[in-house]
Amino acid sequence: MSGQPSVTELLQRNERLSAWHRPQKYFAELNTPNKPKILIVSCLDPRSAPEEIFGLQHAEALSFRNVGGKVDSIINDLVSLDFMLNCENVIVIHHTDCALLHFTADNVRQKLQQQLPEVTKMEVDSLALPEFSELEESVREDVRTLKNYKFLRQGLKDGVLGFVYDVKSGLLKKIE
Repeated sequence: MSGQPSVTELLQRNERLSAWHRPQKYFAELNTPNKPKILIVSCLDPRSAPEEIFGLQHAEALSFRNVGGKVDSIINDLVSLDFMLNCENVIVIHHTDCALLHFTADNVRQKLQQQLPEVTKMEVDSLALPEFSELEESVREDVRTLKNYKFLRQGLKDGVLGFVYDVKSGLLKKIE
């Protein structure tokens, strides 16, 4: 058996854990003051989990996690959540030693062309793949993207913050 669980093993865990499950309230049953007001966008790398970075308890904040913690792929989801929750902050977190610092979108496209010869180069080139080469500038770019997005409320735009998380020290550095 490898060090990582299989889907079957995860489903078995769920079966066992359901014995201790406490039923959760439906969205409409939640008290308005207790709805999360902070949205966090971060990388899906397990070393940069917002729950661990901030010591979050259940439902204290909502997290979007994707490759690189880039906002482009989730920006419309932020609009929807803000509509439902009237959020106060968006925290953008990128982290040191991110995989995106070690390869480029062109590397991924080349590999796709090799693995999927039936897909045309034009189709592969049309993929909007995340990439960056400079960590702090990438955070600034994402903060600018959010602050300039016409579908986000000004109140939420005013609450956009950007950070770099150091995977060695565990500390966040605010990026201006």
